[in-house]
Amino acid sequence: MSDPFAPPSRTPEPEKPGEQVTQKIGYEPSSTYPAATAPGAYPAAAAPGAYPAATAPGAYEPTPYGGTPGTTTGVVGTPYPGGPAEPSDSRGWVIAGFLLFWPMGIAALFPSLRASRAIGAGDLQTAATEAASAKKRGIVAIIVAAAMIVLYVIMWVALAGLFLANMQNLEDGLSSSESGTPLEEITEGLVEGDPSTELPAEAVETSPSDLTVGQCLLSTSMTGGEDTLHVVPCEIPHGAEVYAQLPLTQDTYPTTDEAFLAEYELCAPAFDEFAGIAYLESALEYWSEMPSEEAWAAGNHNITCIIESYDGDVVTGTLKGAAY
Repeated sequence: MSDPFAPPSRTPEPEKPGEQVTQKIGYEPSSTYPAATAPGAYPAAAAPGAYPAATAPGAYEPTPYGGTPGTTTGVVGTPYPGGPAEPSDSRGWVIAGFLLFWPMGIAALFPSLRASRAIGAGDLQTAATEAASAKKRGIVAIIVAAAMIVLYVIMWVALAGLFLANMQNLEDGLSSSESGTPLEEITEGLVEGDPSTELPAEAVETSPSDLTVGQCLLSTSMTGGEDTLHVVPCEIPHGAEVYAQLPLTQDTYPTTDEAFLAEYELCAPAFDEFAGIAYLESALEYWSEMPSEEAWAAGNHNITCIIESYDGDVVTGTLKGAAY
Protein backbone atom coordinates (compact mmCIF):
# COMPACT_ATOMS: atom_id res chain seq x y z
CA MET A 1 0.00 0.00 0.00
CA SER A 2 1.48 3.40 -0.95
CA ASP A 3 2.05 6.30 1.48
CA PRO A 4 -0.28 9.17 0.68
CA PHE A 5 2.15 11.74 2.18
CA ALA A 6 5.22 10.59 0.28
CA PRO A 7 6.56 12.98 -2.43
CA PRO A 8 5.80 12.09 -5.92
CA SER A 9 8.31 9.80 -7.45
CA ARG A 10 10.77 11.27 -9.88
CA THR A 11 12.00 9.50 -12.85
CA PRO A 12 15.71 10.21 -13.40
CA GLU A 13 16.68 11.54 -16.76
CA PRO A 14 18.96 9.38 -18.71
CA GLU A 15 22.63 10.29 -18.34
CA LYS A 16 24.52 11.51 -21.31
CA PRO A 17 27.78 9.86 -22.04
CA GLY A 18 30.71 11.67 -20.29
CA GLU A 19 28.48 14.08 -18.32
CA GLN A 20 28.42 14.29 -14.51
CA VAL A 21 25.15 14.60 -12.73
CA THR A 22 24.86 17.65 -10.47
CA GLN A 23 22.26 17.46 -7.83
CA LYS A 24 20.60 20.71 -6.75
CA ILE A 25 20.32 21.07 -3.01
CA GLY A 26 18.64 24.45 -2.69
CA TYR A 27 21.32 26.50 -4.57
CA GLU A 28 23.01 26.67 -7.91
CA PRO A 29 26.82 26.23 -8.17
CA SER A 30 28.66 29.53 -8.85
CA SER A 31 30.12 29.89 -12.27
CA THR A 32 33.03 31.98 -10.76
CA TYR A 33 34.52 29.19 -8.69
CA PRO A 34 37.86 27.94 -9.97
CA ALA A 35 37.86 24.72 -11.75
CA ALA A 36 38.38 21.83 -9.45
CA THR A 37 41.56 19.95 -9.69
CA ALA A 38 41.18 16.39 -10.65
CA PRO A 39 41.63 14.06 -7.74
CA GLY A 40 45.25 13.10 -7.33
CA ALA A 41 46.45 15.95 -9.56
CA TYR A 42 49.09 18.34 -8.11
CA PRO A 43 50.65 21.48 -9.59
CA ALA A 44 53.74 20.88 -11.59
CA ALA A 45 56.87 21.26 -9.48
CA ALA A 46 59.51 23.82 -10.48
CA ALA A 47 62.61 22.46 -12.08
CA PRO A 48 65.45 21.92 -9.60
CA GLY A 49 67.73 25.03 -9.39
CA ALA A 50 65.24 27.33 -11.09
CA TYR A 51 64.63 30.68 -9.43
CA PRO A 52 62.29 33.53 -10.30
CA ALA A 53 63.70 36.03 -12.77
CA ALA A 54 65.66 38.82 -11.02
CA THR A 55 64.50 42.42 -11.28
CA ALA A 56 66.80 44.72 -13.25
CA PRO A 57 68.90 47.10 -11.03
CA GLY A 58 67.12 50.37 -10.39
CA ALA A 59 63.79 49.00 -11.62
CA TYR A 60 60.90 49.16 -9.22
CA GLU A 61 57.48 47.64 -9.56
CA PRO A 62 54.68 50.15 -10.02
CA THR A 63 52.88 51.21 -6.89
CA PRO A 64 49.86 48.95 -6.32
CA TYR A 65 46.46 50.53 -6.54
CA GLY A 66 45.67 52.19 -3.23
CA GLY A 67 49.29 52.04 -2.10
CA THR A 68 51.34 54.96 -0.71
CA PRO A 69 53.56 56.76 -3.24
CA GLY A 70 57.24 56.67 -2.37
CA THR A 71 57.11 53.20 -0.77
CA THR A 72 58.46 49.89 -1.95
CA THR A 73 56.04 47.28 -3.23
CA GLY A 74 54.69 45.10 -0.50
CA VAL A 75 56.25 47.13 2.36
CA VAL A 76 53.90 49.93 3.25
CA GLY A 77 55.54 53.12 4.59
CA THR A 78 59.17 52.14 3.93
CA PRO A 79 60.95 55.09 2.17
CA TYR A 80 63.25 54.62 -0.77
CA PRO A 81 66.96 54.81 0.05
CA GLY A 82 68.46 58.34 -0.20
CA GLY A 83 65.32 60.19 0.89
CA PRO A 84 65.61 63.75 2.30
CA ALA A 85 67.30 63.97 5.73
CA GLU A 86 65.76 65.89 8.57
CA PRO A 87 67.23 69.44 8.61
CA SER A 88 69.42 70.58 11.51
CA ASP A 89 69.35 73.96 13.27
CA SER A 90 73.02 74.79 12.27
CA ARG A 91 74.03 75.37 15.86
CA GLY A 92 77.60 74.35 14.97
CA TRP A 93 77.88 77.37 12.68
CA VAL A 94 76.56 79.56 15.49
CA ILE A 95 79.32 78.32 17.81
CA ALA A 96 81.94 78.93 15.11
CA GLY A 97 80.63 82.47 14.66
CA PHE A 98 80.90 83.25 18.38
CA LEU A 99 84.42 81.84 18.58
CA LEU A 100 85.80 83.57 15.48
CA PHE A 101 83.78 86.80 15.07
CA TRP A 102 81.12 87.26 17.73
CA PRO A 103 78.95 89.86 15.87
CA MET A 104 78.23 87.31 13.14
CA GLY A 105 77.73 84.67 15.84
CA ILE A 106 74.88 86.77 17.25
CA ALA A 107 73.49 87.25 13.73
CA ALA A 108 73.53 83.46 13.16
CA LEU A 109 71.93 82.67 16.55
CA PHE A 110 68.46 83.98 15.74
CA PRO A 111 67.81 81.98 12.52
CA SER A 112 69.21 78.92 14.29
CA LEU A 113 66.65 79.33 17.08
CA ARG A 114 63.86 79.77 14.53
CA ALA A 115 65.02 76.61 12.73
CA SER A 116 64.94 74.68 16.02
CA ARG A 117 61.36 75.81 16.72
CA ALA A 118 60.29 74.93 13.18
CA ILE A 119 61.74 71.42 13.54
CA GLY A 120 59.80 70.97 16.77
CA ALA A 121 56.61 72.11 14.99
CA GLY A 122 57.22 69.76 12.04
CA ASP A 123 57.67 72.63 9.55
CA LEU A 124 60.71 71.18 7.81
CA GLN A 125 60.68 73.66 4.91
CA THR A 126 60.97 76.68 7.24
CA ALA A 127 63.56 74.83 9.31
CA ALA A 128 65.73 74.21 6.24
CA THR A 129 65.50 77.88 5.17
CA GLU A 130 66.44 79.24 8.61
CA ALA A 131 69.25 76.70 9.04
CA ALA A 132 70.73 77.73 5.67
CA SER A 133 70.64 81.39 6.78
CA ALA A 134 72.47 80.56 10.02
CA LYS A 135 75.07 78.59 8.07
CA LYS A 136 75.75 81.49 5.68
CA ARG A 137 76.37 83.84 8.61
CA GLY A 138 78.70 81.34 10.20
CA ILE A 139 80.68 81.15 6.95
CA VAL A 140 80.91 84.96 6.88
CA ALA A 141 82.32 84.87 10.42
CA ILE A 142 85.02 82.43 9.31
CA ILE A 143 85.95 84.62 6.32
CA VAL A 144 86.15 87.77 8.45
CA ALA A 145 88.26 86.01 11.08
CA ALA A 146 90.65 84.72 8.39
CA ALA A 147 91.02 88.24 6.93
CA MET A 148 91.72 89.69 10.39
CA ILE A 149 94.38 87.06 11.05
CA VAL A 150 96.08 87.87 7.72
CA LEU A 151 96.06 91.62 8.50
CA TYR A 152 97.37 90.93 12.00
CA VAL A 153 100.28 88.92 10.62
CA ILE A 154 101.07 91.61 8.02
CA MET A 155 101.04 94.31 10.72
CA TRP A 156 103.46 92.42 12.94
CA VAL A 157 105.78 91.66 10.03
CA ALA A 158 105.83 95.37 9.15
CA LEU A 159 106.50 96.36 12.76
CA ALA A 160 109.29 93.82 13.00
CA GLY A 161 110.85 95.19 9.83
CA LEU A 162 110.62 98.75 11.14
CA PHE A 163 112.15 97.73 14.45
CA LEU A 164 115.07 95.98 12.75
CA ALA A 165 115.66 98.99 10.50
CA ASN A 166 115.73 101.33 13.51
CA MET A 167 118.10 99.02 15.35
CA GLN A 168 120.41 99.07 12.34
CA ASN A 169 120.32 102.87 12.23
CA LEU A 170 121.09 103.00 15.94
CA GLU A 171 124.06 100.68 15.50
CA ASP A 172 125.32 102.82 12.63
CA GLY A 173 124.97 105.95 14.76
CA LEU A 174 126.87 104.38 17.65
CA SER A 175 129.61 103.24 15.30
CA SER A 176 129.87 106.78 13.93
CA SER A 177 130.04 108.33 17.41
CA GLU A 178 132.70 105.86 18.52
CA SER A 179 134.90 106.71 15.54
CA GLY A 180 136.04 109.91 17.25
CA THR A 181 134.96 112.37 14.54
CA PRO A 182 135.61 115.92 15.87
CA LEU A 183 132.55 118.06 16.60
CA GLU A 184 133.87 120.79 14.33
CA GLU A 185 133.89 118.47 11.32
CA ILE A 186 130.30 117.37 12.00
CA THR A 187 129.20 121.00 12.25
CA GLU A 188 131.01 121.96 9.06
CA GLY A 189 129.49 119.06 7.17
CA LEU A 190 125.93 119.97 8.18
CA VAL A 191 126.38 123.55 7.05
CA GLU A 192 128.57 123.31 3.99
CA GLY A 193 127.77 119.79 2.83
CA ASP A 194 131.39 118.67 3.07
CA PRO A 195 133.11 117.65 6.32
CA SER A 196 136.45 118.89 5.02
CA THR A 197 135.39 122.53 4.57
CA GLU A 198 136.34 125.23 7.03
CA LEU A 199 134.00 127.38 9.09
CA PRO A 200 133.03 130.67 7.43
CA ALA A 201 135.06 133.68 8.52
CA GLU A 202 131.97 135.26 10.12
CA ALA A 203 131.47 132.33 12.54
CA VAL A 204 132.07 133.20 16.18
CA GLU A 205 132.44 130.64 18.95
CA THR A 206 129.96 131.48 21.69
CA SER A 207 129.05 129.88 25.01
CA PRO A 208 125.38 128.89 25.33
CA SER A 209 125.15 131.13 28.37
CA ASP A 210 126.07 134.13 26.20
CA LEU A 211 123.47 133.62 23.44
CA THR A 212 120.91 136.34 22.74
CA VAL A 213 117.57 136.36 20.91
CA GLY A 214 117.92 136.73 17.13
CA GLN A 215 121.33 135.06 16.81
CA CYS A 216 121.72 132.33 14.17
CA LEU A 217 123.76 129.16 14.69
CA LEU A 218 125.62 126.96 12.22
CA SER A 219 124.87 123.58 13.77
CA THR A 220 121.63 121.75 13.10
CA SER A 221 122.70 118.66 15.06
CA MET A 222 122.94 120.14 18.53
CA THR A 223 120.21 119.12 20.99
CA GLY A 224 121.35 120.98 24.13
CA GLY A 225 124.25 120.76 26.55
CA GLU A 226 127.02 121.89 24.16
CA ASP A 227 129.94 123.91 25.52
CA THR A 228 130.47 125.96 22.34
CA LEU A 229 128.21 127.06 19.49
CA HIS A 230 129.06 128.88 16.28
CA VAL A 231 127.12 132.12 15.76
CA VAL A 232 126.88 133.59 12.25
CA PRO A 233 124.89 136.39 10.63
CA CYS A 234 121.44 135.11 9.64
CA GLU A 235 122.15 136.02 5.98
CA ILE A 236 124.68 133.18 5.86
CA PRO A 237 123.19 129.66 5.45
CA HIS A 238 122.76 128.27 8.94
CA GLY A 239 120.86 125.61 10.85
CA ALA A 240 119.22 127.21 13.90
CA GLU A 241 118.12 130.49 15.46
CA VAL A 242 117.61 131.74 19.02
CA TYR A 243 113.94 132.73 19.23
CA ALA A 244 113.33 133.26 22.96
CA GLN A 245 114.99 133.59 26.37
CA LEU A 246 112.62 133.10 29.29
CA PRO A 247 113.22 133.26 33.06
CA LEU A 248 113.16 130.14 35.21
CA THR A 249 111.14 130.25 38.43
CA GLN A 250 113.16 127.96 40.73
CA ASP A 251 115.79 129.32 43.11
CA THR A 252 118.28 126.47 42.73
CA TYR A 253 120.04 125.25 39.61
CA PRO A 254 117.57 123.03 37.69
CA THR A 255 117.99 119.28 37.54
CA THR A 256 117.74 117.40 34.24
CA ASP A 257 114.03 116.66 34.79
CA GLU A 258 113.34 120.26 35.75
CA ALA A 259 115.16 121.46 32.62
CA PHE A 260 113.01 119.22 30.37
CA LEU A 261 109.85 120.42 32.11
CA ALA A 262 110.86 124.06 31.71
CA GLU A 263 111.59 123.51 28.01
CA TYR A 264 108.10 122.10 27.50
CA GLU A 265 106.30 124.73 29.57
CA LEU A 266 108.22 127.79 28.29
CA CYS A 267 109.74 127.08 24.85
CA ALA A 268 106.75 125.28 23.31
CA PRO A 269 104.24 128.18 23.65
CA ALA A 270 106.93 130.65 22.51
CA PHE A 271 107.54 128.45 19.43
CA ASP A 272 103.90 128.80 18.29
CA GLU A 273 104.08 132.60 18.57
CA PHE A 274 107.47 132.93 16.85
CA ALA A 275 106.92 130.49 13.94
CA GLY A 276 103.31 131.52 13.32
CA ILE A 277 102.13 127.88 13.44
CA ALA A 278 101.38 125.32 16.15
CA TYR A 279 104.35 123.11 16.97
CA LEU A 280 102.42 119.89 16.33
CA GLU A 281 101.54 121.11 12.82
CA SER A 282 105.00 122.48 11.96
CA ALA A 283 107.92 120.94 10.07
CA LEU A 284 110.29 122.84 12.40
CA GLU A 285 111.78 121.70 15.70
CA TYR A 286 112.89 123.40 18.91
CA TRP A 287 115.38 122.66 21.69
CA SER A 288 116.84 124.61 24.59
CA GLU A 289 120.06 125.56 26.34
CA MET A 290 120.41 126.07 30.07
CA PRO A 291 122.96 128.48 31.56
CA SER A 292 126.07 126.98 33.08
CA GLU A 293 126.26 126.68 36.86
CA GLU A 294 128.76 129.55 36.88
CA ALA A 295 126.36 131.73 34.85
CA TRP A 296 123.50 130.71 37.19
CA ALA A 297 125.53 131.75 40.21
CA ALA A 298 126.25 135.03 38.43
CA GLY A 299 122.50 135.66 38.05
CA ASN A 300 121.65 134.25 34.59
CA HIS A 301 118.46 132.26 35.26
CA ASN A 302 117.11 132.25 31.70
CA ILE A 303 116.37 129.26 29.46
CA THR A 304 117.39 129.82 25.82
CA CYS A 305 114.95 128.46 23.19
CA ILE A 306 116.35 127.57 19.74
CA ILE A 307 114.37 126.75 16.55
CA GLU A 308 115.68 124.70 13.60
CA SER A 309 114.58 122.61 10.65
CA TYR A 310 113.38 119.15 11.64
CA ASP A 311 115.09 117.57 8.60
CA GLY A 312 118.39 119.36 9.18
CA ASP A 313 118.05 121.65 6.16
CA VAL A 314 120.08 124.85 6.15
CA VAL A 315 118.22 128.18 6.36
CA THR A 316 118.98 131.63 4.98
CA GLY A 317 117.39 134.48 6.90
CA THR A 318 115.12 134.28 9.92
CA LEU A 319 112.48 131.65 10.69
CA LYS A 320 110.20 134.20 12.35
CA GLY A 321 106.71 133.80 10.88
CA ALA A 322 107.82 130.86 8.69
CA ALA A 323 104.44 129.19 9.23
CA TYR A 324 105.47 125.75 7.98
